[in-house]
Amino acid sequence: MFIKAILVFLFVARVNAVCVPDVENQFEKLETKARSHSFKVPTGIFHPLGYRISPFNKMGLDNHFQGVQKVPGEEAYIISGGDLRRKESHIFVMKKQKVVKKIVLGKSPYWHAGGIQMAGQYLAVPIEDFKKNVKSKVIFLKQSRGNFQKLPLEIERPGVGTSAVFLNQLENGRFLMGAYGYSGLFLYDSPDLEEGIFEEPLSILPKDAKDFQWGAQGINLVEQCDGKLFLFLFNNAEKKTPLFRGKDTAYLYSLDLKGPNLKLISQRNFECKRKCNFAAGGGISINRKGKLSILSSTHFRRGWGGKIIISEFGGNHRK
Repeated sequence: MFIKAILVFLFVARVNAVCVPDVENQFEKLETKARSHSFKVPTGIFHPLGYRISPFNKMGLDNHFQGVQKVPGEEAYIISGGDLRRKESHIFVMKKQKVVKKIVLGKSPYWHAGGIQMAGQYLAVPIEDFKKNVKSKVIFLKQSRGNFQKLPLEIERPGVGTSAVFLNQLENGRFLMGAYGYSGLFLYDSPDLEEGIFEEPLSILPKDAKDFQWGAQGINLVEQCDGKLFLFLFNNAEKKTPLFRGKDTAYLYSLDLKGPNLKLISQRNFECKRKCNFAAGGGISINRKGKLSILSSTHFRRGWGGKIIISEFGGNHRK
C-alpha cells in the first residue's frame, strides 16, 4: 500500500519541487574546497555562553549546531541546534550577513534538534531526548519570506531517537520523509503536510544493516529529473571532532522504492579546514536550475561568539 501510494502518480506533473539532472555527475564535480558565508551575531539572539566552545560552557558539550539548509529561492539559511543546559532545541535564521531570528522548537525532553531538510516552503526537523534516546518526534514548519510557522503535524516516535530527517516533494506531488537514527531508517509518505496525513512508516534499513554509513549527522533526499532517487549522507568519523579534525565525508546512495533498496554509489572527502564540520551540519542546496551544492556549518559560533560560518562546496546555489 505504501509503495503503491508513492508510485501510482508517477507521470503526474511536478508540484512545487525542483528536479536535479545527473546527480552522480554533479556530485563528482563538486569542488572539495569551500567558500564561506559569514553571519554576524547581534546581541540578544544567543545566551552569552550558548553555542560556544568554552570551559564555561563545558567546551560546547551538548550545545552545538547540527543541521543546515538554504531556503529555496532566497538568500537565507537555517541551522538547527540543541542546548541541554537550557533544555531547548532551536533553529536559527540567517540572511543579509547576520543572524536574524531564533525559533524555539521544543523544550525538555525534546532539547536536541538534528539534521534537517527543506522541501519547497516546508521544513522537517527531528527533536529528541538525545541523552536517554527513549523518545523523539519530527515537527514541520512552513516558511514564507523568512518567517517560519509550526504546522499542527507532528510524528511521534516513542522508544527511539531520531538524529536526522530528510524531506522531499516527489514528481507525483506527494511528500516523502525519512527518519534516521540508530534504530534504522524509516520512510513516511504524505499527500499533504498541512492536512497532517501520513501513511504507516516503512522500514527500509534495519539497525544492523551492513554497507551503510551509520552515525551520519545529516541525510538529504534528492530526486533526479528521470525520477531516480538519491540519498546524501554527511559525517565526520572522528569521534573526538571538533577537537581533532578527522575526515569530512559525503556519501551518495541510490534509493529504489520498489525494493526498497539502498546502494552506495560514491563517497568523497571535502576540506573544511575548521570552517565547517560534517559532524556538525551537512546538507544539500539546489538552485532553480537544478544545480546542487553541499553546505556545512561549524559546531559553534566563531570569532569569540560574534559570527556563524556556513561553508559551501560547489558554488552553484545562487538564484
